[in-house]
Amino acid sequence: MKKKFAGILITIFCIAAFITLFILFGEHEKVITQFSFEENIVVTDGVADVESTEFPFTLEKSGLYTFYTEWSADKYATQEGEDIADAGLMSGLVVYGPTGEIVFAITGEGVQAESVEMELVAGEYIAQYRYLTNDEGLQALIAESDATVYDSSEYTYAENGVFEMEYHFKVKQGDALNWFVAGSLVVGLCIGLVVVMLLMIVTKDDKSLELKYDERQVKERGTAFKLGFFTELVYTGFLCLCYMSGIHLPVAIEVLLFFGIILSMAVYVIYCIWKEAYIALNENVKKVNIAFVIIGIVNIFIGVMHCITGSMIEDGILTFRCINLLCGIFILLVAIVVGCVEWVKNREDD
Repeated sequence: MKKKFAGILITIFCIAAFITLFILFGEHEKVITQFSFEENIVVTDGVADVESTEFPFTLEKSGLYTFYTEWSADKYATQEGEDIADAGLMSGLVVYGPTGEIVFAITGEGVQAESVEMELVAGEYIAQYRYLTNDEGLQALIAESDATVYDSSEYTYAENGVFEMEYHFKVKQGDALNWFVAGSLVVGLCIGLVVVMLLMIVTKDDKSLELKYDERQVKERGTAFKLGFFTELVYTGFLCLCYMSGIHLPVAIEVLLFFGIILSMAVYVIYCIWKEAYIALNENVKKVNIAFVIIGIVNIFIGVMHCITGSMIEDGILTFRCINLLCGIFILLVAIVVGCVEWVKNREDD
């Protein structure tokens, strides 16, 4: 018992140390602003019906920033129906600073790029997307802004065509490490692991750390692990397919990844409960359910507080602060299902 307790404490320490190093040496940045838009550009006799599109944005304070942009040019058709597979439309992005100076520029038929980190002053900025239908326009843009070109100089422009373009733009700021937040994460994780360890002791009739299952339960739990793994595999593959297809969901990537964990755990838990392999032989069902209810309510309370303060959704994006709410709902549902199954089982025994 003492050896197992010491081993768990060492494991907690190692996990905390790893996360601390990850936080200290990892990149710290946040998205300041972002936007996406679609533009149908009609080119007639080498002239576009729209020359450019502009979006103003504000940098509240001076600091280190990077620009990310992406656009695709694989969706186009001619007005006459002729094949223009070897001809197309060039686009260019120019970012103007507070005094009208150009701070970033790039051009190409299709682009996915991020700028180097730049020291920028606070003020009003403009992101201008230009639509180039001939080499003269391209050379003028390069001469004005010294833009990076992502396509060959021997580019064939379409004289006539309808181009369905999709553009994405993002401004990210290098963020200094918040020691309070970093320390809170590490301390919170350690406390959480210690609480879990204590609950493992309290919820057992024999007060041990070991979960005891019979052979049938071990077999069913093994099957549940496999189902959970394949669920996570399919979900992650679907997520990758969405991003490779250019589908951008208004949800932070860490939330999408965490949802995959919850989904796979749900499959595992549901199968185990269905096969009566979730509760160990030495666990007290009532104590387990009470612990689940308490943990679920605490997480839901934290999630609701994030919702009230408005930090759960920022710039139209669902942030990681919704994770507590997701965990709380999931844990409460597990408690309800376990309680219902135990109630039905007791009635059948009576």
